[in-house]
Amino acid sequence: MDDIAGFLGSHPPFDVVDAGELARIAAVTETEVSARGKAIFPQGAGPVEFVWVVRSGSVEVVHDGRVLDLLGPGELFGHASMISGLPTGFEARAGEDTVCYRIPSYVIRPLLVRPDVLRFVARSIVAGTAPAGSAEPVSDPVQSRVAALIRLPPLVCQGSEPIREAARRMTEQGASAVLVPLGGPFGIVTDRDLRTRVIAAGLSPDGPVSAIMTAPAYTVAADRLGGDVLLDMLERNVHHIPVLSAAGEVLGVVDDGDLVAAESRKPLLLRRAIALAESQADLAAAAPASGRWSSRCTTRGWRPSMWRRSVRSCWTRSPGG
Repeated sequence: MDDIAGFLGSHPPFDVVDAGELARIAAVTETEVSARGKAIFPQGAGPVEFVWVVRSGSVEVVHDGRVLDLLGPGELFGHASMISGLPTGFEARAGEDTVCYRIPSYVIRPLLVRPDVLRFVARSIVAGTAPAGSAEPVSDPVQSRVAALIRLPPLVCQGSEPIREAARRMTEQGASAVLVPLGGPFGIVTDRDLRTRVIAAGLSPDGPVSAIMTAPAYTVAADRLGGDVLLDMLERNVHHIPVLSAAGEVLGVVDDGDLVAAESRKPLLLRRAIALAESQADLAAAAPASGRWSSRCTTRGWRPSMWRRSVRSCWTRSPGG
């Protein structure tokens, strides 16, 4: 168990966990041995109830029969499917005789929703790359227009509506947020608000929705890229953003779960080159394909050390499944 804790603690996101919590995680972690070519989980499975960490060997990321990437020791996979409740977006297959640590969802989920770790989860989404010779690029939320990531029509209620009724409608429609029109801008209430501002605070569910909303809600235009909206979420520490049409009509709400469902990432060598880049020039020379991401960070005024940490976090981590 000490060996497991020591290994996990030397890799993100476990490197921010204290010794006691790390010991609890290690105590329920199982060791899974897979022979070369064996599927750890298939594409479209799930949602999975575990998160895997490569201990030795390698794991291939396979999409529609094509190998997109290779995960090495210390890299995490399976977390996006577990968090979002969606099927896995790829097959995870042992690229050689491989040992993985398998961690149950009930013990790792509380860790992954911590603010300091949620940034790691969000930034583990990366730009997809189709294999050489492929005629069709792999779908990638980071490079998609945010309007294309909307899964549900907007759920709207009046500020005077009881919290209980808003929560019932959210559950019925499978929505994680409800919008409150304010004569131009919108207020927003999320499932997190229900937990922290109602249940935990002991507030009556018969009170008005306006009592727990955040207003005005930060909104984005429909033609923004998913990667830019992800950066907005990280900088503002929010998990839901309403999307507006050019006419100002609300189209829906995207959440960080829509972005963590990415299906593929940059190849291994490209990610390693990016992680080692020390300047904008180094980044451009090492990985020209990263230009959009690094230019976004520069445009936002991020210091080189800030975007380098972002790139390292984003492109040296495993996909979530």
